[in-house]
Amino acid sequence: MAKRILIYEPSASGHHFKYVQLLIRAFSGQGREIFLASKGESFDSIEYTTLLKEYEHLFTKVLIDCSQVRNIYLMSLLHSWNLLKIAKRYNYDLVFIPYLDIYLYTLGFLLRLYPPPKGRSFEGIIFRGDCSYDGLPKRRRNRIRRYVMQMILASQVFHRVLFIDELIYESFLKSVPQANGRMALCPDPVETDYTTGRDEFRRRFAIPREAKAVGVFGLIDSRKGVDRLLRAFDASWRAPSHHLFLMGNHSEKVRECVRNSALGSQIISVDRFVTDDEMVSGINAVDVVAAVYPRHVGSASIVIRAAAAGKPVLGSDFGWIGHMIRKHGLGKVCNVRNGGSLVEGFRWAFNNPMCDVEEANAFAKQNSVDYFIDVVRGGSGQKANI
Repeated sequence: MAKRILIYEPSASGHHFKYVQLLIRAFSGQGREIFLASKGESFDSIEYTTLLKEYEHLFTKVLIDCSQVRNIYLMSLLHSWNLLKIAKRYNYDLVFIPYLDIYLYTLGFLLRLYPPPKGRSFEGIIFRGDCSYDGLPKRRRNRIRRYVMQMILASQVFHRVLFIDELIYESFLKSVPQANGRMALCPDPVETDYTTGRDEFRRRFAIPREAKAVGVFGLIDSRKGVDRLLRAFDASWRAPSHHLFLMGNHSEKVRECVRNSALGSQIISVDRFVTDDEMVSGINAVDVVAAVYPRHVGSASIVIRAAAAGKPVLGSDFGWIGHMIRKHGLGKVCNVRNGGSLVEGFRWAFNNPMCDVEEANAFAKQNSVDYFIDVVRGGSGQKANI
């Protein structure tokens, strides 16, 4: 009898459906039947068409009908309850939640009240876990969240929990040693086959051939520090050859910053959804990749993509980004909340940016798609030194 696997992912935005695609690739075959539960608008999205359409023959759609509420905790509770009802109705053997952060507390609570039948398991990936980060305010809310998270991890409601951020993983290894056998470090998967062709890609995106270009990729918004980066670009010493390349959907605030910039001719924008292949081309076209996310908790796949392409990174000195840049010699870190530090970062980027290319390549390979699939399937990931 085929093992029935439910992937529960309501949202198509950001990286959500990319992880769903990789999970489908990981679970397909070998006597497994895959179901994807999501909202109607997510199945109708451009992300679905781009990332999942070609894999439709590998899974069955399950439509989520869940009321929309603004309160994030109530939303999490409603989705968690809905998830349990779907799991019970269709008798799944494994329920996998790609973004477990959103549902960890409420789903963990409900699973303790209504334990699944023997032989049924729940698994997922934690991307954030900011309550465990050093350097963040020790607010009472974070202390409570950490305590509850430790309690849930210590219980046996989740068969396995994967962590993308090694800082968070190591923190919980120390604080919840009894859960070590049910926790694992997971790669943040990127395609590592980066081809050359800098001049061709520059022509494609209208970047001058002799320009020195710093690139920002993905969702271009304040959460990624792009407004701060634009102000620092305006304030920095620069030559006509210095360019800032913004690739991905822009927030309205960023659009306004670009319009108001005195250096509009040196800012090149691709303001739309971009595919993975286009992002690879964009990274190959620039000299430095920027990841100046203020107080960002969790990994940032763009850092791994830059490493795979051998491109130096200008990044935040905080959290996973700063840790990985320093650990693997990927580039330069700066205090994102200090305008002067960002200006200094631009001076480095436009003069003599360097990274340890051999170490960067090894780091990228540790986060390959193959190793991600190995870990999700239950492998040790030791081949990736994880």
